[in-house]
Amino acid sequence: MDGSPTVDCSGQTSCTISYTVKQPTSGNDLDLIEPTRQMWKAFFADPQFQSGTIHVSDPATTSGGKSHTAHYYTLTCDRNAASQIDWDNVDGKGIRTLCDYTPQIKDMPGFTPLPGGDLGG
Repeated sequence: MDGSPTVDCSGQTSCTISYTVKQPTSGNDLDLIEPTRQMWKAFFADPQFQSGTIHVSDPATTSGGKSHTAHYYTLTCDRNAASQIDWDNVDGKGIRTLCDYTPQIKDMPGFTPLPGGDLGG
């Protein structure tokens, strides 16, 4: 992680966490999605917790050479999805399948370009 994550919670029932990775990654599950397992496990250990969202970004460079932060994906899990997941053993594909996963750049699994050819990132 690059710096501390930003956390916004609504009481004990819902939280949104945003963080930026230190270096651009390959966009694979091992680097980006699987590390969230322990966060989800901790959230859903609290019986009052109902849902959460994680936003992950990384440093990127535009085609013109400017540095900026690119949004990799958003992942939202609710208690229903969490009840079907063994957080100690689930892989990135399992998390993406059961939770609401939205890839934002072409390098992420499941990314679909927007009409007009926008490849994200």
